[in-house]
Amino acid sequence: MRSGEGVVKVPEAEHAVLIVEDDEATAELERRTLSRSGIRVRNVSRVNDAIDLLRREAFSAVLLDYQLPDGDPWLVLQEAQARVPRIPVIIVTAMGNERVAAEAIHRGVAEYVPKTHSFWDQLPGVVQRVARLARAEEDLQRRDTLFRLISENTSDWIVLMDLDGSYKYVSPASRHMFGHDPEELIGHRTLEFVHPDDCSEVEGILASACTTHEPFRLTYRHRRKDGSFRWVEAQITTLRDPTGVPTEMLEIVRDITDRKELEARVAARTEQIHASLREKEVLLKEIHHRVKNNLQVISSLLNLQAAHLDNPSARSMFAKSQDRVYSIALVHEKLYQSPDLSHVDFDEYVRSLVQSLCQSLDAANRGVAAKVDVSPVRLSVDKAIPCALIINELVTNSLKHAFPTPRTGSVNIRMRPCGSEQLELTIEDDGIGFPTGVDPRAVRSLGLDLVFTFADQLEAGVDVQREPSTAFSFRFSLEK
Repeated sequence: MRSGEGVVKVPEAEHAVLIVEDDEATAELERRTLSRSGIRVRNVSRVNDAIDLLRREAFSAVLLDYQLPDGDPWLVLQEAQARVPRIPVIIVTAMGNERVAAEAIHRGVAEYVPKTHSFWDQLPGVVQRVARLARAEEDLQRRDTLFRLISENTSDWIVLMDLDGSYKYVSPASRHMFGHDPEELIGHRTLEFVHPDDCSEVEGILASACTTHEPFRLTYRHRRKDGSFRWVEAQITTLRDPTGVPTEMLEIVRDITDRKELEARVAARTEQIHASLREKEVLLKEIHHRVKNNLQVISSLLNLQAAHLDNPSARSMFAKSQDRVYSIALVHEKLYQSPDLSHVDFDEYVRSLVQSLCQSLDAANRGVAAKVDVSPVRLSVDKAIPCALIINELVTNSLKHAFPTPRTGSVNIRMRPCGSEQLELTIEDDGIGFPTGVDPRAVRSLGLDLVFTFADQLEAGVDVQREPSTAFSFRFSLEK
């Protein structure tokens, strides 16, 4: 049975000692001495019994008499050393023999103890010290094995360096990462393989690594055996002795060349996209600008045509059409001035539109004031144009018909959020209002027909108020 198969485990805090001693009196004294110190003891007198017990149970140490009547005591030593973890053996002898002591040390015993007068007082301390050392050695071996397993099986490159940056240990990952066998790099300094443009930064990190307990992270280019360079990301940690004095540096290196190349390609592509977007923005601005110009041309044509008309009613119709065209043109003017080219700052738009209408219809000289109370809001083209035309029709209607001379008053234009998802647009005047018995919805007027048509485009609910003033309210959803 090898490697501890079928072995009974002993709790960490408890030491168990196997005494191999053929002299019953000595064995009993050893047992009592160890038991008083809280050490559990098993006792055998023969080599074969000791070997059998070692294969079945776990022990912190073996107390082995050098002279046994039934065989070679070194067989017990061999069996103890074959255990996993290894069991330390203390040779006990009644006679001081330099040859035996030399052979014991050569064979790897943990301690060689002659049976002197102080032997019994020293024995518990010897056993505990040897057990602690064996456990510490086991932990060290386990950590070393774990480190080797990790370093030999990870794709990252693991390096142990002197404080001057010279390689002491290099993991096998150097072969696939840089084309070097680990043995080729031992004794070389890390700066020998750093790209010249990155040397000063790496050298500065190495120089300051001993001044802090925190690991350093850095990115640099490392030279391969064929002379090419790979981008790497490294973490450097300074290792210290128990007193805190720096002893060496551990560097863990990861190849990030593919990531760097991908980042470069992506950056060149975000840049291409940005360039394309900028180009499209310029084109859209130009389109809105040309649409606005074309609408102004149409407005001018309407004005020229109206100049050839003798009928005042016909000229009035042409003027109204000019105002409607201007309302749409102003939307496109605001769009090419807008940052995202698809939404209008509608509060600014309404002020510009109402100011133009008031100037056109001489509202100030007639004693009619227009008040704009519009919350800051951005509307898409699909919302802005119907809203603009509604405002144009109703404000024009109020300024022209609600205040016959010498009547004065005001027109109020309001737009406010109504809940989190809707807007409410209201155009109100304190003029003469509609004649009694006249339903604004039933009036045969192109202007009002257009108002309700544009309200349908907005999918807006319409509320008409007649008292104490005339007010049209439109409630519609606000696009996000």
